[in-house]
Amino acid sequence: MKAKPVGDILCISLLGILAPSSGYILGIGVRPTLLMMLFWFLVTATGYMATVVSDYEFDAKAKLRTSAVFFGQGGLLKAMVVGSLFSAVVSYFIFRNDFYPTGTRYFAVFAVAVLIVFTVVVWRSLKPPRMHVPVVSSRKPWAFAAQGIILPGIISLLFLSYAFLKIFNPEALPFDPFLVL
Repeated sequence: MKAKPVGDILCISLLGILAPSSGYILGIGVRPTLLMMLFWFLVTATGYMATVVSDYEFDAKAKLRTSAVFFGQGGLLKAMVVGSLFSAVVSYFIFRNDFYPTGTRYFAVFAVAVLIVFTVVVWRSLKPPRMHVPVVSSRKPWAFAAQGIILPGIISLLFLSYAFLKIFNPEALPFDPFLVL
């Protein structure tokens, strides 16, 4: 599905539902709501579009019909803005719903804030005619290094540490940040 329009984004977005859902089930013991899964889908799809846009030149040379080749780089950048707006709306509904634990509600707001900042950085950094993710060639390479490697690595490490601590030594946690009511 990598070489199909929308298929490339859809594959990663489905993984963006499966991975957090499994952690949610392990952590809380219940299946996440459809609203929560929609939120994870939108955030993952919107964030992944930057990678698809940056691969445009190579995909076009390889004659792959990815989303960036099919819709154009500008079209996907606009889709990132729309995805950020939809993510913000879903985050608002999660935040306003007392059904969700406080930690989960605030995490949804934090994730949308990071997504909006990332969308703005991508929008400003990817300039025609060669719209590629600036890793070495830009004056501000730290933005994409932070988004693509450092920030997800730190977040993953924190969640893995939390999971291992909860599994192997639950008494060490003074409170559960995702279940604070």
